Amino acid sequence: MIAIYKDGKWKFGGRGGQITGEKIPGDLDNWNLIGTNVNEALEISYGALQKRSSTLYHTYAPLASAVNKTTAYAIGAGCAFRSHPDYRILGITPDAAKEWGKQFQLLLHYYFRIMNWYEKQAVLFRGALITGDSLLYFIRDESGLDLIEAGGDTIDWTKQSGEYTLGIMHDEYQRRRGVYTDRGILFNNPDTGDQNVLQFFLKEMPRQLRGLPLAYKIIALSKNHDRHLDATVQRAVLESIMVGYTNTETTDIGRQIEQQQAAANRKAGGLKKLWSSVVGSRNIGAGNMYQLRTGESMTWMDLKTPSNNFGLFNEWIIKLVAMATDTTPGVIMSNYPTSYSSHRGEFNDFWKMIQLKRTVFNDKVNRVVIREIAKKLILDGVISAPGFFNDPLRQEAWLAGAFLGPVPGHINPLQEINAQKVAVEESFITRADAAALHGNEWENTIDDWHEQENKFRGTDTTVQADTIREEMQDQGPDQEKPAPEEEDDTK
Repeated sequence: MIAIYKDGKWKFGGRGGQITGEKIPGDLDNWNLIGTNVNEALEISYGALQKRSSTLYHTYAPLASAVNKTTAYAIGAGCAFRSHPDYRILGITPDAAKEWGKQFQLLLHYYFRIMNWYEKQAVLFRGALITGDSLLYFIRDESGLDLIEAGGDTIDWTKQSGEYTLGIMHDEYQRRRGVYTDRGILFNNPDTGDQNVLQFFLKEMPRQLRGLPLAYKIIALSKNHDRHLDATVQRAVLESIMVGYTNTETTDIGRQIEQQQAAANRKAGGLKKLWSSVVGSRNIGAGNMYQLRTGESMTWMDLKTPSNNFGLFNEWIIKLVAMATDTTPGVIMSNYPTSYSSHRGEFNDFWKMIQLKRTVFNDKVNRVVIREIAKKLILDGVISAPGFFNDPLRQEAWLAGAFLGPVPGHINPLQEINAQKVAVEESFITRADAAALHGNEWENTIDDWHEQENKFRGTDTTVQADTIREEMQDQGPDQEKPAPEEEDDTK
């Protein structure tokens, strides 16, 4: 039994370890706790959280780097869709599914360009990282379907009632039904089923209704770092000032002060009093010389430079920012001074988080956009998809496919290619998986690859060159082609 007298009260505890993490019972009583329901914890501070995070993005380089690097690797210039309808569920042939998919993904590409959706993907993703969440409005008018992106700060986070929490409309189970901006907007039109608005955020905890900014965990840290930088700059200013004192044989200190004060007044026109009754200072200006009198000498103060720990402090700040923002120090600074293995390991950690966030974005945003475009194409008679509106399973089968986004650059190209080659040969990954690592899609290029292989394998260099020339010639009137050279039997 341990007895502790604290704050005028006796507290007792056993010898066993504390489940709450206390070494001594009661030593964590002053620890401010955050509720396990993320929505309740943010109800009184979400507006300030968004504004501070946005301010840090524009003024704090490590956070801006973490946000921009994450967006560049996850979304880049926009994720493209490669359609692969599930012919087994749809009851069609693989060739028919392939042809339908090629046409659909081409139409999607043109729609993406018309609506500038490739760029808007990055805007929505980056906005969610900065302020917590972002909105996408689906506008339908005489001109057709359009997509309008908006920041998450447009949601009235102060809207609280039985069905609203932090501006999000939900049911008794906290399932999201809509948002409250200047009015309540349902996610889906109850009459037509069309999408009205979409809220994107990276969900981290159960029952979470609003997104947490990427800077959420480093707000206090970054502000303290800012103060430390300010103090360092002030110290640097002091180091640029020459400070010293004069030595003289005159023993009458008061007379010295009066003489120097008189000289200073004459120089300043009697408008400035530069000396006090005890100590004085003089600004001699850049390039001027102070003339020493007989018997006088000058002793300069030796100001020490800032501690060498400043560099280590900055290094640890970057590491803490990296850990809190799902990145790595090398990625934030774009600096990889260590070995290949260390570089590869650091980037691998970052790439896992990128894949996770890209998948969430594609599932929650891109697939919704593609579904709305597909509905319009079907209703307009551009494409045919039997059962699309009647059976949810068939709808998912028609819209099955993969998203291709930016791929990481190579650190050691030959070594990585050889590793992928061995993995394919040993059946650890498929050829399609290996091709996707380079931004290619195996199923859409295998036919062209096979045709090219048939043309070149087993032929000599002359025939190969003639084949290339034929394919490069413009389609038009027949042109005279050079005859193949006869083989020299003497070779």
